[in-house]
Amino acid sequence: TALDVTIQAQILDLLLKLQKEKGMSLVLITHDMGVVA
Repeated sequence: TALDVTIQAQILDLLLKLQKEKGMSLVLITHDMGVVA
C-alpha cells in the first residue's frame, strides 16, 4: 500500500517486536525491496 514512510516504519518495528517477543516467524510479501532489505 502507499503508506506514509513514518507509518510504514512504525508498522515494521511493531511486527519485528512481536516476532522477537513471541519467537515467531515472519513472512513479508511486498514489491518494495527496500522494506525487506
